[in-house]
Amino acid sequence: MSAWAALVSAAMIGAAASSGPHRDLVPGAPPRITIDSAPFVVWDTRDTACEKAGCPFNASAPHGCTPLDLPDTPPTGYVDNRGVTRVYTGDTTTRSSYGPSILNLTRNCTIVFNATNSPDPSLYAADEFVDAVYAFDNGTVYALLHVEFHAYCDGNTTTYPYCWTVAMTLAVSHDWGNSWAHALPPPQNMVAAPPYKYTPSGARLNAGWGDSSGIVRSPRDGLFYAVVHNRFEEGLQKNGSCVIRTNDLTSPTSWRGWGGETFDVAFHPSPYTTPPPDPKDHVCTVLDLPDCVVLGLVWSVYLEKYVASMSCGDENGGDSSPSFYYATSEDMIHWSDVEIMYTPPVPPAVHFYSYPTLRDPAAPSRGDRNYGTIGQTATLFYVSVTHNFYTEGRQLYAVNVTFHK
Repeated sequence: MSAWAALVSAAMIGAAASSGPHRDLVPGAPPRITIDSAPFVVWDTRDTACEKAGCPFNASAPHGCTPLDLPDTPPTGYVDNRGVTRVYTGDTTTRSSYGPSILNLTRNCTIVFNATNSPDPSLYAADEFVDAVYAFDNGTVYALLHVEFHAYCDGNTTTYPYCWTVAMTLAVSHDWGNSWAHALPPPQNMVAAPPYKYTPSGARLNAGWGDSSGIVRSPRDGLFYAVVHNRFEEGLQKNGSCVIRTNDLTSPTSWRGWGGETFDVAFHPSPYTTPPPDPKDHVCTVLDLPDCVVLGLVWSVYLEKYVASMSCGDENGGDSSPSFYYATSEDMIHWSDVEIMYTPPVPPAVHFYSYPTLRDPAAPSRGDRNYGTIGQTATLFYVSVTHNFYTEGRQLYAVNVTFHK
């Protein structure tokens, strides 16, 4: 999802996040957070990438180099049947990292899933990123795929934020993540997409549901939730974050978005069906989280609330603020005020930071193999987006935090 770099280059680094309307926010600040450590490196692609920065440049290949191994999604993972933690935070050539804990990982260079790179936008199977995973005790693991379709517009190559469309689809592994496949043949595996066909026009801004928060199973109702983001308004669909949920992770069509009163927004049928659906029946009501994209979502057993970690800064939820933000909620619809969680130092090589995600290394000791819960303490993971990842690499950083009631 390297488009974040292009988005930021059009915004001023260091711009403050807009306060925005708080119509659906719970009055008051969230619980206080303290930072308990200096930032430390979990993965540096200059040292331990399978295809290191500086690989031979190939202008005809995606991203210039094939395959380039770098963190380009929020870290998402689980503990397998051997007690080994597996973490995904990669590119369209999917590999995992593994180790005894989420803080002690080794890169596995085996490619377990390759993006389909289909030239047909109706299939929702172009640039595919493993964006959120959830494992069951029998070794079956489901993944939400963030799918980007980049095409040629008006005879010119795509330049973000123009000419793109984004969707979420479903993948599955039946062997603890050793191999992955589409849960159903595309486009039947589509989870969430805009109710409009892709049009290759230079005036078309990047729109669609992507950039998921990760999958969280609610302790209140047992359902599976995620937050997805639409970067630019399209037709009736506003830009912003949409809460989606399902009672059946095996079924891509079972996901429903928040409609303002209940979870009644279906994303099927696709706009490419005949006849196409009425767009007004497939529009999600976005959250009042001002100018932010929710890139991490966990349940706090200490606070007994959901905690969202966010990048904020412009009206499309970009990363133009140098800080990471957080908010809390009891139902994922009504949120506390948005506050700064952490402002990392910015060395010269770093263009900006993104993908803030809270994980608790102690989660498996609570029976949570999917790292969907945190305690009073947690670790904030985030990714450095350097000016040139071919020469400067990318780094997955972490810093320890404590919540205070």
